[in-house]
Amino acid sequence: LGLQGWAAAHGVVYSEIPHSMELARKLVKFRVAVREEADRYCDELGIDRCIKVTAIAPNGTISKLRGTQPGLHSIIARWFWQRVRYTFGDPRISEAMDKGLFVEPCIYAANTAVVRYPVQDSILGSHPAHLIQQVDELTLDQQLAVLAFVTEFFTCGNDGNAVSFTANLDPSVYTDPNVLMPVISKWISRTKGLTVFPSMSRPQSPYEPISQAENVAAATGVSLFGSSNDGECASGACPV
Repeated sequence: LGLQGWAAAHGVVYSEIPHSMELARKLVKFRVAVREEADRYCDELGIDRCIKVTAIAPNGTISKLRGTQPGLHSIIARWFWQRVRYTFGDPRISEAMDKGLFVEPCIYAANTAVVRYPVQDSILGSHPAHLIQQVDELTLDQQLAVLAFVTEFFTCGNDGNAVSFTANLDPSVYTDPNVLMPVISKWISRTKGLTVFPSMSRPQSPYEPISQAENVAAATGVSLFGSSNDGECASGACPV
């Protein structure tokens, strides 16, 4: 987890990860170290050695606990609205209104209010904004190139399991399978599997990217930092 932040710590933006030989060498060192330790431990226990020892697992909950990006994914946005639903009567609704935050009735559930919080992704607390690309600034080709890169150097051959990764695609660009298939065909042989999903929005969506200026203007008296990769918000009901 946290590949984007790790790359930024080396001065590498997300789209340039596949071109960094320094990151490639380190991924190989990590894979070799894991294999050697796994073999040593199995020998110590007197059991058969592990067949696979590396993986990129789906870890949305774990990554949120430490405030980093899940797996290989880039952030959704550097600054964004996060909408949180509260049942009428919850004191946090009046608290939000007192702070000047936008509050409106939920269009999906009765007796429910939606509070719109301005949030800066927590990755910007550790890395400058110019090193952090958000997903709508990345092409499908660039995202799958990162997947192929990590597969090649960290989860390759007999050492690695498959990689959990979902690439976002712009539905206005990939309007039919004939446009999408050439990109998938380019990368499928270099991965152990891949998933793509259209980037779509809907009214009162949990996340909505905004500009830095919009965030600053809306966040007067409110300092919020969080992660824009929150799998728990997929249903539209974001816990606090």
